[in-house]
Amino acid sequence: MKVKDNPKVYQWVLVLSSVALACMVTFLVFNTYKLKDERFHAFQKESMISAYGQYVKNEKLFPGGNKLFAEHFEKQLPFLLSIEDQALFDTTRDSIVNAFLGQLRQHHNFDTLFQRILIDQQLDRDFVYKLTFDRLEIIKNPDRGWIPIYQVKADDPQAGIAGTLRKISNNNRALQLSINNNQGAEYRFTYSLFVDRPNRVSQVLQDMSLVLFFSVACILLTILINYRTFQNWVNQRKETQLKNDFIQHIRHEFNTPITTIVVAARSLYDMPFARANEKEVKETSAIIERQGMRLRFYVKQILMSITLEEQKPDFLLSDINELTAVLLCDIALRFEDKISITYKKADQAYPVWVDSLLYLCILDNLIENAYKFNKEKNKHVHLFWQVTDADVLRLCIQDNGEGISADDLNYIFQKFYRSKKAQSRSGLGLGLYYSYLCASKMNWEIVVADAPKKGTSMEIIIPTKN
Repeated sequence: MKVKDNPKVYQWVLVLSSVALACMVTFLVFNTYKLKDERFHAFQKESMISAYGQYVKNEKLFPGGNKLFAEHFEKQLPFLLSIEDQALFDTTRDSIVNAFLGQLRQHHNFDTLFQRILIDQQLDRDFVYKLTFDRLEIIKNPDRGWIPIYQVKADDPQAGIAGTLRKISNNNRALQLSINNNQGAEYRFTYSLFVDRPNRVSQVLQDMSLVLFFSVACILLTILINYRTFQNWVNQRKETQLKNDFIQHIRHEFNTPITTIVVAARSLYDMPFARANEKEVKETSAIIERQGMRLRFYVKQILMSITLEEQKPDFLLSDINELTAVLLCDIALRFEDKISITYKKADQAYPVWVDSLLYLCILDNLIENAYKFNKEKNKHVHLFWQVTDADVLRLCIQDNGEGISADDLNYIFQKFYRSKKAQSRSGLGLGLYYSYLCASKMNWEIVVADAPKKGTSMEIIIPTKN
């Protein structure tokens, strides 16, 4: 099977291209989010760091921090350095560090300091912070260098000294400082200050609202364009196939009567005059007449397809109830005993603006279909009125034929459309199209209604107020 003739290949190309586009846009949006997240409140952070540096000059962590370090850590450090036993050293170290961190958490004044910074720098008051103690090192033996006695671990609750910020990361870290103390006891420590809003993610997404909107719009618009393009391609492919089938069909339909007429005419020409009799001449003439009428019908349909679309209705206010009866009498003469046509007239007159020729075309084509697609021995079509709305009339047309399959319902009014049932019968696929076109010109509608038991039920919907 050729790729160009397989719609499923195009469907998969459409789906995969749409997914690829969505993935690419998602990747770009995600990287934009990461960049925004890294630089979120960068200016405010710089202002806070500058102000914080001014407030804690010559202090550790916060104003009054030097005193806490001196009383609760520096006094205990000589004793810790004098311990030689490693097990005792580890126990004492943990005890001193935990007590020291507990004093920092209990006696800090960072809440007041942080609020003062926000006010002085004219920053939003909804910022929150987290002050963490990350690392503490001492020198026990100069040859061995710095020995860590405290190292923060991930999600360690002991690391927090002050603040209510829950989620901390490198993106909301405002500063990380390492401080060396060379006055008396040698030690150094590292601490971090994290600053952020409680709703950081929603704030970042809000800043990206335009990016998100245009990204989603781009994806949806591209998918819509691809889908519409695919649908147009499918419809054009179907129309091309219908046109090709129509050309093949009309070639056959025209060739058959023409060949029959030629053969019949040749038979008359070759028939010896002395042997000619009235019966043979009549039979041959009847063949020519039937095929000539068949050919004329096809030519008429082709000409109608050209002229009917440009024709303007010639409206006349008429009693649609009585006009229907008159037109059905004319149609019944054409079908003679081929199909039984019954009509139940309404009890009153219905004045409607109508073009009688267009109305005749509608009824004629619908009744012809009722006859053509009917295998019953006693073919029958019944017409009657239904009035469910004061402004709308419904002419119901029911037959006892084969009915319309669900697969064909969406296409029966299309030009040149022929269902599978119609392939074995003569015709050009124009009858219902003409009926639909004539109805539209008069602002009417033709719909397929549910058949009661079998056959087809059509309705002509006629507005009484045009």
